[in-house]
Amino acid sequence: MGSLAVYGEEEVTISFPSQSCIRDTTAMTESSDSNYKNSIATVESLPAGGLSMSQIDALSGSDAAEVAAPLVIDTTSSSVTHFDLVFDDTHHCLGWNPTDNQWEQILVVVDNEDELVLESAATVYEADSKEVKIGLEQSRNPELKDIAEFIWRYVEYTYLETDDLHNVMDEALEELSVDEE
Repeated sequence: MGSLAVYGEEEVTISFPSQSCIRDTTAMTESSDSNYKNSIATVESLPAGGLSMSQIDALSGSDAAEVAAPLVIDTTSSSVTHFDLVFDDTHHCLGWNPTDNQWEQILVVVDNEDELVLESAATVYEADSKEVKIGLEQSRNPELKDIAEFIWRYVEYTYLETDDLHNVMDEALEELSVDEE
């Protein structure tokens, strides 16, 4: 884990996640079947609620992380509530969960130049039926569109109101589709 002083409106020192500070808080549901888990990895070293764009820029410019890119922005506070943090070609999608008051690792994707490999994704199960409510199957080369849709569905699950949230991923997907034409 590293730390970084970020200057702007005020000086803020944040500790930012490395792969070693993301802890798995996998909890078994009431079912005795081990296939039913609610696996959410949490990150304890980020400030509550979101990061400013200057903090995201500082993370992206640091030696520890290759890239830090916003995925979802709260337009009322201009804070980044979900972002992609890349270490050694591994993307960690991190998001603020206001219901549980914690940062969570939503998914991990490895970029192997010629393909993407989904290593893990948070799964939410229906309480009664134990059916998957929100999930993403582990696979090689998942579509970017499917990854973005999964992240947004998880955002909608954790935020009661999404009207003030700006989905940056939609813009990125539009740019990619224009570039492919």
